[in-house]
Amino acid sequence: MSHITDNYSRKLFLTREIPDPSAPNASFCEKHIVHRGLSLACIPISITVSTGHLAIATISSVGVILTGSLYKPVNKFANKHFRKGVYSLIPITYCMLLRTINPSASFPIFCRIGITSRIFFKSLCLTHKECRDSDNLLIRHIVSRGIALSAIPIILISTVADLAIGLTAATFSIFTVGYFETINTVAVDGLASAIRITGLFGAIVTVINPWAYEQPI
Repeated sequence: MSHITDNYSRKLFLTREIPDPSAPNASFCEKHIVHRGLSLACIPISITVSTGHLAIATISSVGVILTGSLYKPVNKFANKHFRKGVYSLIPITYCMLLRTINPSASFPIFCRIGITSRIFFKSLCLTHKECRDSDNLLIRHIVSRGIALSAIPIILISTVADLAIGLTAATFSIFTVGYFETINTVAVDGLASAIRITGLFGAIVTVINPWAYEQPI
């Protein structure tokens, strides 16, 4: 189940590419019109990019199934595009929506992938790696697959909980027009847990082949 995410955080690059509307030399037009227009324009771009990544991931996942997850480059390729697709579709789109409402809405430079799911995911991945690399044949082939199988419902339940937290926080952040950075941060972290869909995909692949992903998270 390794190599499922790019570590446990992702950079909110789109929120930093747009010029700061609070800059001292910014005009009224720049603060209230240009910035909102750029943020609004990023929404369809984000959705389009996401659609492309998810389409590529879906097609490449067929290759994963056909090769029995034994060809690692295909596994990594599918996971990479799943991650990018889901990330662009949900947390980035939310950030741009809130910035359209309030150009000064503040977010952290990096968001964490999930809240509760992050804790479970890290423990499961590390435990699985230890078992997969064990010298004991039973642990290496049976226990490692059992951990990957048990990870499926655990990741699913914790991710649903994170998404509920993220959606609740996102609703509050919109009602408060992004004034509270803490609420915005919780919203982004919770919504980013949607990337755990790649964790489910990786867990299924790992049940078939525990060595499908060699690199640790």
